[in-house]
Amino acid sequence: FPVTIAHSLLVAADEFGVFCPAHDLEFLAVLNKLYDCPPLYFETRRTRENPSHIINPQMTILAGAQPNFLAMTMPEEAWGMGTTSRLTLIYASTPVKLDIFAKTDNRSHLRKHLIAGLESMSELYGEMTFNDGAKRLIQQWYLVENLAPIPQHTKLQSYLPRRLLNVLKLSMIAAISN
Repeated sequence: FPVTIAHSLLVAADEFGVFCPAHDLEFLAVLNKLYDCPPLYFETRRTRENPSHIINPQMTILAGAQPNFLAMTMPEEAWGMGTTSRLTLIYASTPVKLDIFAKTDNRSHLRKHLIAGLESMSELYGEMTFNDGAKRLIQQWYLVENLAPIPQHTKLQSYLPRRLLNVLKLSMIAAISN
């Protein structure tokens, strides 16, 4: 197998707004570019003397945001330029209720478990394949059911063409996480 060098970039931010300035279309365009995993990312704007080069970048952002924040922070252009089509949004309509008197100070075992899982996943490499059952289900959803149900909200129109790609990526993530 030929060796491929890739550079994984992880942004873990409690709040998306801390990482991504409001209405910064230039920054959102950079995020779009990195999401698509170009063979080379080259930037001179911020560091003219020493241009930045990243070979095979792949970027993951894990951040929290409230729906109203996204609506206010993301300009209309961001919804149409494909930024939101690159997001996997997880939404809960009802808040999670926790035992307010439970002891939650010692979460170190959860952190160790999470880090061990991430370290294990980082060792994986090579081609991923889909078994015949998965191929049948995906083909059925794509060719027969036309990716139903299809979101109708106008702000999700740029998301629609990426739905199949997002399902394939989420399937790979699910397979790796098991």
